[in-house]
Amino acid sequence: KLYDKCLKLDTRYATEDELSLVHSKEYIEIIKSTEKLSEKELRKLSNKYDSVYLTRETFSAAKLAVGNVLQVVDSVLTDQCLNGFACVRPPGHHSSRTKASGFCCFNNVSIAAKYAINKYNKKRVLILDWDVHHGDGTQKIFANEDNVLYISLHRYDFGDYFPQSIQSNYNIGKNVVNIPWNGGPMTDSEYMLAFFNVILPIAYDFNPDLVFISAGFDAALSELYI
Repeated sequence: KLYDKCLKLDTRYATEDELSLVHSKEYIEIIKSTEKLSEKELRKLSNKYDSVYLTRETFSAAKLAVGNVLQVVDSVLTDQCLNGFACVRPPGHHSSRTKASGFCCFNNVSIAAKYAINKYNKKRVLILDWDVHHGDGTQKIFANEDNVLYISLHRYDFGDYFPQSIQSNYNIGKNVVNIPWNGGPMTDSEYMLAFFNVILPIAYDFNPDLVFISAGFDAALSELYI
């Protein structure tokens, strides 16, 4: 079994200093405050965001998700392993510096990228996002930062698919490569075409020190939530 062949890492919570690599301290405090809110207050705060459902356990769960991704970064960059996989919830790629969105509170992959840059002096980081939705939060966080290249394949439907933003289109930003699908369903052939003709040539030219896969699985065949 594949699981039996894997190196299992201990879990840990991200610190607030690590969260602040990406998120504002004010926003972190807002999410932290959910630990003491009533159910009515949680619903009221949730309604300030788009498709976010907060509980008293949200802050703890989101810190653990980030911390586990950072554990993988440490294990790879200290040569304990060649690569790693962090299976975590809540997800992160819709959350921006000051806002939760789309089930996402803290942007796990963005924090991990900043962590690798700051702690391990990585100069070029590539983030490849293949969720069915565009990672608008990740794109905003790294807007115009030369040391991070963000590439996303996602359903677009001419701007009608969540997050319903023109920023999800193909012609946005100097360090952004969006591959927006219109119509569908897209098959292995379309994905292979995108990888061989767009993603891999650009990735090789960028020559990253570290690659993150922001791996949403809701674009998979038979996924109900699309």
